[in-house]
Amino acid sequence: MIVPGSKVTGYVCSFDGKPLEYTLNGLNVLIVTAAFYGFLVHTGVKDATYLASHFIECWFWAAVIGLSLAYAADSAAQKIKPIDSKYQRCLTRDQLSFATQKDDGSIDVEPLLAKLPTNNNSIWALEYFNGSFFNPRLFNVDVKMALYCLGAVMLQLNILSMVALHLHSNGGVLANAALVYASLFTWFLIEYSYFEKVHLYTYDLFCEKVGAKLIFGCLGFYPYLYCTGGMVLSHFAPHQNPELYPSDLSIISSLLISILFFCGWTLTRGANMQKFYFKLDPTATTVFFGLVPQQTIPGSRILYSGFWGVSRHVNYLGEILQGVALALPGFLVLSAAVAAATVVDGGGGVSGWLAWVPWIYPLYYVCLFVPRERDDHVICSKKYGDTWVEYCKRVPYRIVPFIY
Repeated sequence: MIVPGSKVTGYVCSFDGKPLEYTLNGLNVLIVTAAFYGFLVHTGVKDATYLASHFIECWFWAAVIGLSLAYAADSAAQKIKPIDSKYQRCLTRDQLSFATQKDDGSIDVEPLLAKLPTNNNSIWALEYFNGSFFNPRLFNVDVKMALYCLGAVMLQLNILSMVALHLHSNGGVLANAALVYASLFTWFLIEYSYFEKVHLYTYDLFCEKVGAKLIFGCLGFYPYLYCTGGMVLSHFAPHQNPELYPSDLSIISSLLISILFFCGWTLTRGANMQKFYFKLDPTATTVFFGLVPQQTIPGSRILYSGFWGVSRHVNYLGEILQGVALALPGFLVLSAAVAAATVVDGGGGVSGWLAWVPWIYPLYYVCLFVPRERDDHVICSKKYGDTWVEYCKRVPYRIVPFIY
C-alpha cells in the first residue's frame, strides 16, 4: 500500500468474469525492507544477528501467527460462504474468449462456471488446510501476492542475519561457502520478485486457495525451512577456528556450484517464460528471439517444444537443481569438518548430522513435486483425453529426462 509499484491486469478473473488488477511492487518492497533493516542495524536499534541467533524462537512464533491467521480466514469463509469454495480453480482470461454476452453487454459466466471442476470436500480439516478464497482482497491489497512477497522478504532477512552471525563467528571474514550460499539465494529472491508478473500466470494463482497451506507456508514454513542450509553456516568459522573447520569451499567448487544453480535457474525460468509468452500470444510460432519454436499438440494448447519438450515438468527439475546447489556449500564444508574431527580425535567437534541438514530444502522439493506431477497427470488425462496421451508419447519423461 505504501511502496509504489506497477499496475497490471492479471490472468485470473473474478467469478463474474472480470480480470483482476494488481499492483506489483515485490522487488521494491524487498529492497526497501532490507535497506530499512540495514539502517536499523547501522543505528544500533537492531542486532544484525538476532534473527539467526533466535532462529528456532522466531520460527515458532511465525508458525503460530501463520496458523492463527489461517484459522481466522477459515472462520470468515464459514460465515461468508464465498462462491470460491464451490470450485477447485477459478476463471482465467483465456476462458473468457469462449464466453457469450448477455443482452445488457455483461459476460455470461454460467456456462464457464459449469465447466470448472467442483469442490466436493466436506472435511473441515481439508478446508482449513486448502482454504476457501482464491484471490481475496484486503484494503485493496491482493492477499495472496502480499503473502508471497512477505515470505520472500522474511527469507531474505533471515539469510542476511545468518551472514551477519557467520561474520561474527568467523572474525569478520566472509568464507567462500557463506558467500556462495548467500549470493545465490539472494539472486533467487531478487529474480523471483522481479518476475512477479509471470507469477500471475502460474498454477498457484488460479488453482491454489488462501488457507493454512499458503498462509502458514508463506509465514511459518518457507522463510525458515528453505534457509536451513544457511543456518548451519552461521557458525562456520574456518578463519577463527581452523582446527574445528579445516577447509572452506575452493574457488573451483564455488564456480561449479554456481554453474549447477544457474543450470537449474535456466530450466525453471526458461520454461516459465516460454509458457508465459504463449499465454500472452498463443499465435506466436517462436519465442526467445526466434530460437525456440512454440509448438502445440494439434487441437490443444499443450506445448511440446523447447523447454516443454525436455520433460513434462522441466520447471520442477530446475527447482530441484537449484535446491541441490544451495545445499552443497553447507554439506561440503561441514562434511569435511566431521571427517577431520574423526581422524584427529575420533569424532569430537562438529556433529555429523549437521552436514545433512542442508539437504532438507531439496528433499522438500522432491517430496512436493513428485506427488504434484502425479496429480497433474491424472487431472490432465481426464481433461485432455487422447490429446494428453499423444503429448506423453512426444514428451515421455515426467521430470528428469532419461530417468523419470
